[in-house]
Amino acid sequence: MADWTALLIDAAIPATIAGGVAVAATVLVERLGGRIGGLLSSVPTTIVPAAAALHTRCESPEDFATAMALVPVGTALNAGYLGLWLLLPPIICAHRIGARAPLALTLVTTLGLWLIASALLMLLGAVLDPSPGQWQLAAIAATLVCATLGIIANWSPAEAPRGTRTVPPRILVARGIAAAGAIGAAVVLARLDVPIASGLVSVFPVIFTTVMVGTWLAQGPSVPRGAAAPMMLGSTSVAVFAYLAAALLPRLDMASSVALAWLGSVIIVHGPAALLLQWRVRMNATRANQ
Repeated sequence: MADWTALLIDAAIPATIAGGVAVAATVLVERLGGRIGGLLSSVPTTIVPAAAALHTRCESPEDFATAMALVPVGTALNAGYLGLWLLLPPIICAHRIGARAPLALTLVTTLGLWLIASALLMLLGAVLDPSPGQWQLAAIAATLVCATLGIIANWSPAEAPRGTRTVPPRILVARGIAAAGAIGAAVVLARLDVPIASGLVSVFPVIFTTVMVGTWLAQGPSVPRGAAAPMMLGSTSVAVFAYLAAALLPRLDMASSVALAWLGSVIIVHGPAALLLQWRVRMNATRANQ
């Protein structure tokens, strides 16, 4: 009983954080629009306590650096996941298959493809058994892939409207509970060494999924679709946070390292990303008026 209690307490912290972040992210997208809200909601959040907890369990800085190298790989996978939310809804909605069917079909398709891709990546890692240096090279490549996908997705910005409907508090609570439940269950499964779950927990796109599904249900498909591309670009900051955390945590105290890694990742990624989005919106508006 004591072991189960400790396990549930261990899962409660990341689950609570995930629930709060999920609510905040959906509100940002609905209130500020997909472009600004999507970019702001993609700053590093759940990775921060995860990195701190991981550091306490790693036996050496090298082990921690290798573990953090997995984060950019997961970030690139999630960028592809968001890309599917950008591409699939117009195709599915065009077939007029019912009010709820497009969302359900999009959700099942995107999550199914994500699960297949993540399982294949973990299988490939187990077979090849890369060295720490090879993991670092894979992380660099994954970060470049994530940034490239984000730039391509935002080169011709989609409409990114604000939400027009008032969302009741009970819906916001439901969003938070859904995200918290998913993260909490994944953490418990990972601690129990259930196959695959331990690999999926660190990169499972629960926040992105909550934003996409929650805003679609409340505001319609145009709001989440408008947020997908900015979130793809902004999520590169999670990979940068992983690099900075791996470099700083062995040298500084926990609070300073995490704070500097978070601040650095936001400055390096979100500053240029905001400028890029503004420039592309102006360029496309000018082209449309010619």
